[in-house]
Amino acid sequence: SEGCAKECLRAIQTARRKGIFISGDVYFRSNLWRYGKTPQHVLPEMVSHCDLILANEHNMTELFGVHCNTGETFDSISQKMMQIFPSIKKIVDTNRVSISASHNKINARMWSGKELLQTSDQDITHIVDRIGGGDAFLAGLIYGLKVYKNDLKALEFGICASALKHTISGDANLVSVEEVENVMRGDVSGRLKR
Repeated sequence: SEGCAKECLRAIQTARRKGIFISGDVYFRSNLWRYGKTPQHVLPEMVSHCDLILANEHNMTELFGVHCNTGETFDSISQKMMQIFPSIKKIVDTNRVSISASHNKINARMWSGKELLQTSDQDITHIVDRIGGGDAFLAGLIYGLKVYKNDLKALEFGICASALKHTISGDANLVSVEEVENVMRGDVSGRLKR
């Protein structure tokens, strides 16, 4: 709703004034935009205050008017996005290969402002619930950025947190840091550690 958009922008502006790190997920859901304004009218002002955004090439061109040429890469489009919105320091995206409804491979990438980083694939063979996987990724990434102070390790933490979320019913990621770090080390056995 328009009221929700205004309050969200007010919260973002308050966070910016207080020096709080701001992330934005611009993967919009079209069914949530039924109040007369398009995402192109609402999101640019919000994104102009963000430090990090979750977006793909389509989002950047369709929602924010970033001009790209055929075959242009994520990192070059991200650089253009950062020129339009200089507050953005990192742009991240996830990639999914659906083998079946219960078997997917996911990975993540980041344009750090200096280099393109990419995680290894996480092979999820027994998906229970995909809802909340993107939120788990972004929350894990933010945690990783705060704790590890290393972009690639933070990105790996985020994608491993998302992979684990796929094995949990509901939209909350009910895993521990230790469980995510075990997956980061390659332990995908699921065995209990006693």
